[in-house]
Amino acid sequence: MDGHRFCCQGCLSVYEIVSQSGACDYYTITPHSGTRPRLDNTERFVVLDNELERSRVVEYEDEQSIRASFKIPDMHCAGCVWILERLNKFDPGIISSRVNLLNHRVSIECDKRITKLSNVARLLTSLGYEPDLTESLDT
Repeated sequence: MDGHRFCCQGCLSVYEIVSQSGACDYYTITPHSGTRPRLDNTERFVVLDNELERSRVVEYEDEQSIRASFKIPDMHCAGCVWILERLNKFDPGIISSRVNLLNHRVSIECDKRITKLSNVARLLTSLGYEPDLTESLDT
């Protein structure tokens, strides 16, 4: 983007947000390699709306909220953490998100009356952080 290369989608997403405010001097320091989000076939995330199927990612659930943990293989750096811990800025149904960079996991709490886990997975994918749905909480 604009001749810059980034180490990951997180850094690219942060750059896009910061560039809108004209505060991009930081990015003249050093170029990095980058990735782009894979947006094909996001309908596969509809399985997360099925109570039985989503049990492998759900940490907690009550009548109003749900907290799920997703394995995010493409999480690499502070830029990734920065954007993943601000998911509530992208979806009003997301209450909070916490990243464990060492385990490549993000724990996301949602108001399930406003958003579905499938929408959260689509959002993650659109930002370049496609969740690995083959991973369960036990792995």
